[in-house]
Amino acid sequence: MGVRILHCADVHIGASAGIKRISTRRKAEVLQTFLRIVSYAEENQADLLLIAGDLFDSHKPSKDILEQISSAFSEFSGKVFITPGNHDYYGENTFWESWELPENVMVFKNEAEGLELSELGVKIHGGGFSDVYRNDHILKQMRADESMINIAVIHGDISSDTPYGPVTVEEIQNSNMDYIALGHIHKRSDIIKEGKTSYAYSGCPEGQGFDELYEKGFYFGTVEKGKVEMSFIPICRRRFVEEEVDVSTALKKSDIKNIILHKIDEKYGDEGKDWLYKIVLTGESAVSFSATELGAELESELYFVKIKNKVKTPLKDLTLIAEENSVRGIFVRKMLERAERGENIENAVRIGLAAFSEEVDFDED
Repeated sequence: MGVRILHCADVHIGASAGIKRISTRRKAEVLQTFLRIVSYAEENQADLLLIAGDLFDSHKPSKDILEQISSAFSEFSGKVFITPGNHDYYGENTFWESWELPENVMVFKNEAEGLELSELGVKIHGGGFSDVYRNDHILKQMRADESMINIAVIHGDISSDTPYGPVTVEEIQNSNMDYIALGHIHKRSDIIKEGKTSYAYSGCPEGQGFDELYEKGFYFGTVEKGKVEMSFIPICRRRFVEEEVDVSTALKKSDIKNIILHKIDEKYGDEGKDWLYKIVLTGESAVSFSATELGAELESELYFVKIKNKVKTPLKDLTLIAEENSVRGIFVRKMLERAERGENIENAVRIGLAAFSEEVDFDED
């Protein structure tokens, strides 16, 4: 007989996702996504909800947020196990000590602990951070019970040399765990098996920036003695997407906007309109535009857009600009002189011409 579990991690409630102008909205969305995770666990009759660290982004969740989460937990008919991570570690005078949680919730402290759930034939193991760093090997301190299904909830790195909760493959092989629910790495892994033990990173349910692409969610399924059947369930409200768009065919600024929208619609459909985009423009075009203004126009139809301009100006157009009796013409003439000396002027010309069109949001990456 197996036990039905939902494994999530790295929710980072309270994080701004690195985008200041929509940080308030994103914080609210991250919280709502977690509440939907709890609802999913109840609706699908999970026995256990496992949270493998960094439920919160810091030690400053508001009283209102804590009350909303407590209320959601109280409506879940199963049991909740939380392992604090490096962002929301369990230390003296932290919110964990004053948070009024329902009886079905257990928060693991620093030491390795094991709790037997005889009615389910399961032993749950955990041990959280008590500070920003954790150098000891917590999995080695856990003791499996061979007569039960053993599940560990751990926040850490699969590495022998890390300050963030080291766990090694050898330790996993020797743990006698049936499943290890891991947190800390924001990109999910497959369900991996070492010896008799299966383990996985669920990844974060909402991306925190354009370095966290891909679909986000959690794992749900059944764990039996020596057997794990888990499926990844997407749940994120909004995906972060980086898309390269060639605008060589554009003859005017509106063409660039239409080319972008057409590609997004063709590739992602209506669902994609609610996502967050970093659009990298490529190709050759003499069309002058401001990346900031173009991004603002696109946001009338897409939720969030950041434009990165890597469009090259064709050489024939540079020659025409060089004939201008203007500061822009002088700039281009100087650049063409450098090109004749064998210098690569592409990036400098792109930045310079963007500045003349009042585009000032350039960054180096």
